[in-house]
Amino acid sequence: AYGMINYECGFLFEKKLLSLLNQKDQSLLSFYLFDEKNFESINSNEIIFSDWKSESFSINNFSLNTSREKYENDIRLIKENIAAGNTYQVNYTVKGNFNFSGSTSDLFKSLIFNQSAQYSAFINTGEKIILSISPELFFESECRQIKTRPMKGTIKRAYNQPSDENAFRSLSNSEK
Repeated sequence: AYGMINYECGFLFEKKLLSLLNQKDQSLLSFYLFDEKNFESINSNEIIFSDWKSESFSINNFSLNTSREKYENDIRLIKENIAAGNTYQVNYTVKGNFNFSGSTSDLFKSLIFNQSAQYSAFINTGEKIILSISPELFFESECRQIKTRPMKGTIKRAYNQPSDENAFRSLSNSEK
């Protein structure tokens, strides 16, 4: 089983953001159950890429759904809101639009070969195919413990003040 929560679902949790919710958006929450025989977990270290001869897919007419001007303005507003203390984190995303033809499994292989993403999934719901390539573990629940592995902007607290200050400087100077 797995669930998907669209970013826009967050609009439901803040009254002042509710007006931003577009009624035409896709489902905000989706849950899927699969028969165990239709699920396979593969360790990416065990994938043999030499068996994969060529990329039998093509992507054409790629474009983003926002202009450079809008993107730069959005980033400026995000920085202003962080500085004002209105938020501490924003997951800003844009959508890519393109024409695709060919093998989705070859596209997935190409993506996992070219990305260092520990958490990847190829999901065929029957209605759509979802390719997820992420270096970040949002959360995992096991034995009543929840684990997270964020990819950027976080660091563990140290055991003493000087080490904490070193960690702070390291994080502050990080390119990410």
